[in-house]
Amino acid sequence: MSISKGALGRVAARGVCLAAFLVILAGATFAQPAAGPIKIRGRVLPLAGASAPPSSAVVELRPAFPAFAARRAALHGDEVQALATAQVVGDGTYLLSAPAPGCYRITVRARGFRTLEIPLLPIVEPIELPPVVPAGLRALSVSVLDPAGQPFGGAAVRTVSLGTADTPSTLSDDPGAWRPAVESVRADSQGRAIVSRSAGEKIQVQVETADGVGFTDVEADAPWTIVRLTAQPALSIAVRDAAGRPASGALVFSAGKAFAVLDEDGRADVLPPAPGSSLLIVAEGGAWAEVAVPADGPGGGKPIAVRLGPPRKARGRALESMTGKPLSNALVWAGGESIALDGVVHPDAQGNFEIPVAGSGRPTFGAAATGHAWRQISGVVPGPRDLPILLRLDRTDPEGAAGVTGTLVDEAGQPVGGAEIFAVRETESVVGSQRTTERKEQRLGTSDIHGGFHAGGLEPGTFDLVARANGYVPGRLPDLKLAAGGRLPDLKIVLSQGLRIEGRLRDPQGNPAAGVTVEARRAIPIGKGAAISRFQPPQSSCVTDRGGDFKLTGLEPGPYEVTAENALGRARGLVEVGADGGRIDLRLAPPPGP
Repeated sequence: MSISKGALGRVAARGVCLAAFLVILAGATFAQPAAGPIKIRGRVLPLAGASAPPSSAVVELRPAFPAFAARRAALHGDEVQALATAQVVGDGTYLLSAPAPGCYRITVRARGFRTLEIPLLPIVEPIELPPVVPAGLRALSVSVLDPAGQPFGGAAVRTVSLGTADTPSTLSDDPGAWRPAVESVRADSQGRAIVSRSAGEKIQVQVETADGVGFTDVEADAPWTIVRLTAQPALSIAVRDAAGRPASGALVFSAGKAFAVLDEDGRADVLPPAPGSSLLIVAEGGAWAEVAVPADGPGGGKPIAVRLGPPRKARGRALESMTGKPLSNALVWAGGESIALDGVVHPDAQGNFEIPVAGSGRPTFGAAATGHAWRQISGVVPGPRDLPILLRLDRTDPEGAAGVTGTLVDEAGQPVGGAEIFAVRETESVVGSQRTTERKEQRLGTSDIHGGFHAGGLEPGTFDLVARANGYVPGRLPDLKLAAGGRLPDLKIVLSQGLRIEGRLRDPQGNPAAGVTVEARRAIPIGKGAAISRFQPPQSSCVTDRGGDFKLTGLEPGPYEVTAENALGRARGLVEVGADGGRIDLRLAPPPGP
């Protein structure tokens, strides 16, 4: 039996979560957008003080989600093959051709310069990338020592950027921005390796061996560093598929990275995961299992028996944010902190998609379509009774996208449909010595079943965006500023259920009155100390259950009038809602006689 050992890739300073990981597998064969080469243009700028860009610069295009076989080959040192390459010409421009719509990783390499990349870029139409600003290299000497302090040769040395002295993180808010690439070199027989970074760049050096792992953060411009390995006992696993056969060739993942492959007997000895986390084992067909370290430790070589289970299925829809129309020509993927294998699928004619996933982690779902801005959201894999994942894309043409676009959710993150959306503006006017403030509400529409809304044709200026829904406290986004012809995309209003009034309704005979609508209206006193009040429109309503009980939610502190009415009579009462809500019991009184 051949034993494969790997190591945990850890980026402690960057806070990579090791608790759970996901693998996104080949999806359903839905209708696909038209295939064909897509042009990618860009430019490499000259280095500061130089008159021309690096003449050796080469731009390379690779899949963002390598296939299962490619991930397996990478464990043997085989880099994922480039799908297209382009040499930068004299003025720094380049032209690449993506073979078809898809998700790609783009890399720029040049002799004597830091390698830069865009790790994930969905390509659905011709695009011009942001300019590449090259950075010169500074060498860093790394010495790898074993747990006893002796030189350790042949280890894989990996570097991850931690930003610069001026910029604490290299991860731009723009996912399509260039950033330093993660690079790996092999230490020589004396445990020495030379790695490169740009001037002023802080990095983390990670070392992976079969006997332990080590990592250290290196400050900007430090000339050398030492990485000493920490010994860890191996975790032995024996993995079988659902039919009881050895899961030979399955991959073992940790921190989103494949680091070991099971042998022909479905076995491997691997370094255990960090406390509180687990390893993810995935077979080529999508079966998976997670393995945690036993409470009593790795087990002294005794293998842990693991049985693979079927993948989960993430359901969703890709829609245009303004109209709610399905985007059947979209690309949909899943990834983020999780990992993905052939993770691009295409929706059907109704915009529906389904992605089989492996692992219990929380993925990031994304979508892109021609004429729309691509986006990603973080979400859980919905269960059979949950609403599907909803990916709403904004149009990129300014005229069609002008206005406000967003979603309404409750405190649990679930969509709120049927809510009314208003733009509220306050204007001041002066007549003589009197200054008055006028409050105007413009009804924009209602949210759809998925909580989405869009409104165009708004006047430019400053306004509050207010959402009202039965059973919820009104939600508000204050002081939004809209330019003429502009748009405010990806707005999100969270509605709270606030306080509530509970009670019981009885009929004239004292029996529970079921199926009766009960409403709550805010009472506003007229004048200081006045005994007369006016009542706002109903702020919450519900229907009594079989026992006559009711719960009115979405209320704020203050006095309320609670009413109920049916053919048997009418009931009315006043209740004060405090920090703990309020309670009132009502009894229907028959209508007065003629």
